[in-house]
Amino acid sequence: MVEGTLVDLSRSRRVAVGAVTAVLVILLGAYVRVAFTPPVDFGAYYKAALTLRGGQSPYGDALTWKATGYAVGSPLDNPTSDPAYVYPPFLGLALLPLTAFPIKVANALWLAVLFGCVAGTAWCLAVLLVERRTSHFWLLFATLTLCLVLFKPIRGALTFSHQVDPVIMLLLAAMLLAFVRRRDGWAGVFLGLAIAIKPFVVLVALLLFWKGAYRAGVGAGLLAAGLVRGPLLAFGLLGEFMDASSYWAGTAMAASPVSQSAYSLLLRTLTVQPYTVPLVEAPWLVAPLRAIIGVGLLVGLLAMVSRSRQEPIIAQALEFGLAITLMLIFGRLSEEHHLAYLAIGLTATMAAVAPSWRASASARWIAVATAALILFFMLPRTQVVAWGFFRYMDGPIAPPLSFTTFLFLYAMVAVAVANVAALRWLRRGAPARQLGQVPGSSPIAAGRSSRLPHSVQEPE
Repeated sequence: MVEGTLVDLSRSRRVAVGAVTAVLVILLGAYVRVAFTPPVDFGAYYKAALTLRGGQSPYGDALTWKATGYAVGSPLDNPTSDPAYVYPPFLGLALLPLTAFPIKVANALWLAVLFGCVAGTAWCLAVLLVERRTSHFWLLFATLTLCLVLFKPIRGALTFSHQVDPVIMLLLAAMLLAFVRRRDGWAGVFLGLAIAIKPFVVLVALLLFWKGAYRAGVGAGLLAAGLVRGPLLAFGLLGEFMDASSYWAGTAMAASPVSQSAYSLLLRTLTVQPYTVPLVEAPWLVAPLRAIIGVGLLVGLLAMVSRSRQEPIIAQALEFGLAITLMLIFGRLSEEHHLAYLAIGLTATMAAVAPSWRASASARWIAVATAALILFFMLPRTQVVAWGFFRYMDGPIAPPLSFTTFLFLYAMVAVAVANVAALRWLRRGAPARQLGQVPGSSPIAAGRSSRLPHSVQEPE
């Protein structure tokens, strides 16, 4: 019996080592393939770092876009030929060391960072879900890494746009891991860094305050404020940054198919713009309807998110994933690359229900729906559909084809529904069966506690 167990353990270790090795080889092969492709968005980051190093403004191209009314995906010609830099100076300053290299070399180094962030995110999620570094942990790490690389919002950043979103994804995953481990100082640091790169991520801080993690929320705010406002004031760029960011958050950009938020839905169905024929021309309805949607999303989030931090880790991960999804639905400019952050909530949803596949029909339905969503986000050329097959280049797209331009919005809503279903399914069994261990308690191996990959640790 003992020999059989040892053989099984040895076999599982070999399988785990093989899986991790195979995934690392795949990552290396993918990196070599794209290392010296055109820099695209990284070109804007690199140019911003160069201008900041020279004491100049990085927002010249963005203000040119504003002056000409150009938006991403616009049928107009790009007046600058390159992407415009619209982030706070922090990202450009962080990339200053890369300006010591030619842009091709700097781009290759940047891509190495992005691939590392994908592996880092998989590591954070695996640590979140499996406590011990057994063969199961390494198999999960390998599986998550491969799935993240195949996830199209991430795959697009790695192979084409070279956007910063994998970095944001890692910071959010690290923040979640620190949060559930009660390391609120680190949670605030990770979220503060994410906000300093993309300020709209600040909406995630609402979850911290709702949960009573005031140290993390305030710390994130102070750090982000210092990293954003400090360089803006030091370089005298506050006015230019506000002009550029207000245009990016305005109707010209949000009306483009590049944006997949509820705000974009309202603009492309109620206003006249170059992309779609409105169902009804009623621009006066956009603001009140957006306010109603925002209030509804916030009320729904707070209704689903417990104020307690004593909940099992998987429940807290589901709450966090739901907050991210609703943030993207409500955001003024939700691009496909931003949907990389959905990987956290999708992972939590699958982890919540998959262990009970045989025991619960509800778990099976949720798992199948979540798997279908994950597969959808791995499909190629979904952006072509979401951009109405680019038919707006010949004139605004009329219904019903115009409704394909909300493809990712529909997907985000489906992710939120699956997330809520998993949370409700967990909590229906929680009062009677004590789902897993919570801080300050002992494990209770009863009923549906097998739903939880592992338990919340003691506060440190």
